[in-house]
Amino acid sequence: MALISNQNGTQTATVGTEHTLGVSITSTGSFILVVNTTNMVLGDVLELRAKTKVLTGGAEATYLLVTYSHAQSDPVKMSIPVPSLYSLTFTLKQVSGTSRTFEWNILGY
Repeated sequence: MALISNQNGTQTATVGTEHTLGVSITSTGSFILVVNTTNMVLGDVLELRAKTKVLTGGAEATYLLVTYSHAQSDPVKMSIPVPSLYSLTFTLKQVSGTSRTFEWNILGY
């Protein structure tokens, strides 16, 4: 199966708000979140999450949480491949600093 861009965009973070990137994915597959953190500077803290369901009728819960702080020497961040049968949502939350803009892409295969 070929790698494709499932969804992509730009998110301007509001500090303290968890932003959903795109729409919840309900198709079966494996997905990778890619985020460009170039705009981060000293004092910025960013959380990226993947949320999924264990059972089709279950509730979505956090599977993966990664935190980045301050300016990044390697600004493009990629999650591990996240398999999903029922539902998958990626989120971005800037915890501190000045609101930044982040480019993002959800790759799927």
